[in-house]
Formats: sequence, C-alpha cells, structure tokens
Amino acid sequence: MDAGMMNLLISLVSGAVGGNVGGAVGGLATLGQAGNIGSSAVIGALLPLVVGMLKKKA
Repeated sequence: MDAGMMNLLISLVSGAVGGNVGGAVGGLATLGQAGNIGSSAVIGALLPLVVGMLKKKA
C-alpha cells in the first residue's frame, strides 16, 4: 500500500472516530451514529486536501 492511500485511510478512520465521539458529546445536535461517522469521514478525507492547497498558495 502506498503512502497516499495509507494517509487517506488514516484520515477516513480518524474522521469517523472523531465524528462518533463528537456526536456523543453533542447530545441533541447530532446526525445519528451513521450520519456522524459518514460526514466526519468525508471531512477527514477532504481536510488534508484543502490544507495542502492552501499551503501551496502561501
């Protein structure tokens, strides 16, 4: 497995775990377990891409 794929996998898993924890702490402001995991996994995958693009412009 190459480094790029490993980084993507780590971002997806850490985003999913963070979303699940955030949803549990948030109480009423939650998307449900599946919604928290799914949305956070997507954000976890996209955030490094956005940060990388911002670093290139700076």
